[in-house]
Amino acid sequence: MSNPDFFCPGKGRLGAIFGNINRNRTALGFSIVNDLVFTFSRDADPKDLKQRILERVKKLNIEKITPREEHFSYKYMQIQLDSFKIYIPTLIIIMGLLSLTTTFIIYNRFIISQRKEIGTLLCLGHSKREVIKSYVYAAMLLGSLSSVLGLAISLLTRNSFASTQAKSLDLPVLYTNIYFISLLKGALFGITITVIAPLLLLPRLLRLSPHEIIRETVKQGTLQNTIILPFFRRLSFLSSEVRYAMRNIIRHKWLSISTITCIGLSLGISISYIITTTSIKKTVVERAKNEQWDLAVDFFYPMYIDELRPVNETPGVTHCEPYIRKSAEVMWLNRCKDSRVLGVNPESAMRRVSLRDGVWLREARGREIILNQDIADALGVGVNEEVKLKVNQKYFPLKVVGISSDYLLGQSVIPLATAQEIFECSDEATGVFLATAPRTSSAAIKSALQQFDFVGRVTDKMSNNKEALDILTELMGTVYLSAIFSIIISLIYIYTNVNLTIFERKAEFAILRSLGYGKKSIRKIILSQVLISGFFGGIVCIPVAVVTSKILNQQLSKAWYQVQNHYALFDFAGFILLAMIFMPLVALPAIKFIQNFDIGEILYQRNIE
Repeated sequence: MSNPDFFCPGKGRLGAIFGNINRNRTALGFSIVNDLVFTFSRDADPKDLKQRILERVKKLNIEKITPREEHFSYKYMQIQLDSFKIYIPTLIIIMGLLSLTTTFIIYNRFIISQRKEIGTLLCLGHSKREVIKSYVYAAMLLGSLSSVLGLAISLLTRNSFASTQAKSLDLPVLYTNIYFISLLKGALFGITITVIAPLLLLPRLLRLSPHEIIRETVKQGTLQNTIILPFFRRLSFLSSEVRYAMRNIIRHKWLSISTITCIGLSLGISISYIITTTSIKKTVVERAKNEQWDLAVDFFYPMYIDELRPVNETPGVTHCEPYIRKSAEVMWLNRCKDSRVLGVNPESAMRRVSLRDGVWLREARGREIILNQDIADALGVGVNEEVKLKVNQKYFPLKVVGISSDYLLGQSVIPLATAQEIFECSDEATGVFLATAPRTSSAAIKSALQQFDFVGRVTDKMSNNKEALDILTELMGTVYLSAIFSIIISLIYIYTNVNLTIFERKAEFAILRSLGYGKKSIRKIILSQVLISGFFGGIVCIPVAVVTSKILNQQLSKAWYQVQNHYALFDFAGFILLAMIFMPLVALPAIKFIQNFDIGEILYQRNIE
């Protein structure tokens, strides 16, 4: 059976039996109910109508009032949708920045490769404005074609994300819509990305004279003379192919930097998604370890604490800590929010919450309260502010000493003695946290506890955490899909950059082949260059992954609870190693081209230039 107080519903754990309420009257001779459900008209003021209803039923002993927005099933559904709403824009921004950066780098390389053509056009009398316009028009055409392709892919992506989200929510039917405004925004975004590059890059190049543009010279700076050349002399033990590959990387430094940057960015974004999933799972596990209770026992009705000795004496139970859990309204200024109030012993470590701000409860009888972040954000209240708890039309002022970030949404924590006073449960408790002996069967203890007629529900912490991880695993389907798409994009970027790098140096490879270098040596040079670039790209991807994962975790924390940043060595090393294995494979088309091209034609073109 699921426990709504812990907000982790296991699939198949919740059932509802519907019956005819009139049968109660037939059996008892009168009608008896324990819940009232109200439907408001559209023009009604919910706040005013709620107060009028409470005025009419003030003689009844009301346990709690639950607005539809705070109902367990509604709230659970809304949290998932809100997390999706918060998380997806972050993914769009990250992928957009990646696309912008990579497009900028690739376009920069394209313009550099077109230097001679640009300089020739200027020599023939074409104005700089005409040159810029020609490249902008070409970029707009490419952007338009890319947007058309992207729109087609987006429909497949939409279905994948929607199916994953529907599965996590266990929705039986899924309807998808096409929003033309969103599609138009995406198309314009793609065109804008491709147009920005020439507008930023060409003016800088066109500041040079046509002669300087055509006759690009490679300058050998102090760094190369004082550091790089002595460094190469120490690498004489390496084969000539490997040293030549390293020379190429250093000689064409901007080309190499762009390649390494593209590899680092694409790998870093992919790894960040893996880090996010690891962080979420480890956050849940670590919080479970920090709490010392093993079983939470809820009673059908409040029990006097001195009557709980049989519970404490149950075989396998080592410690018993009473608590009070009841509903109330938290009020600040003219705002109010329904909350489940948990009264605990401040000196006990059986149940502690993770604090986003402030401190833990300090006094056993202090008028202090810790609000969960969803309540604090809804009310706009912070630490050291004074709020009021509304219980049975009575108001109790309490000082906010902390803001928690717990997976139990809508929860407020106050000292047990204060809760007993507020809820008029002197020396009573509505439940207990139990610690059990190691290697003790929780099922056996639960069975023994359920023999007491006052025990209503027993929640196992281990089972609860497993359900939480199962829910998070399904919810993280969106992140997994993002990681898959990011990996695909990474492979495309790596393939494009690696092959561009090799094709741009075909003249050098033609000279090497004319000097007697065989296919095996050429292949070794190319593979060495690719792997060295991949190695440095792997180094660059580490800070990219760390920063991006922090942003993703921060956004996820806004949707539910605070996600701590956790970094596992395998998340980095495993993915980088996998990329290093695939990189030689994506270089095979360029290797095949270099090994089979016509040397005479390439050298002839070089002489003309």
